[in-house]
Amino acid sequence: MRPFLVLGLFLSTAAVARATVPVSQVPFVPNHGQWAKPVKYAVDLPGGRLFLENSCFT
Repeated sequence: MRPFLVLGLFLSTAAVARATVPVSQVPFVPNHGQWAKPVKYAVDLPGGRLFLENSCFT
């Protein structure tokens, strides 16, 4: 149940972000040691930051 809740939250946040921020202004920033090692990329969204790892997002 929890993965579906997280996925729903992500999709709703992404929809709001897409509606309020043009895609060209939402850069995916590669991890060069500024975050924990499992994090590959991060993106700032309205209301928070999304971290992308190999097999999940947080």
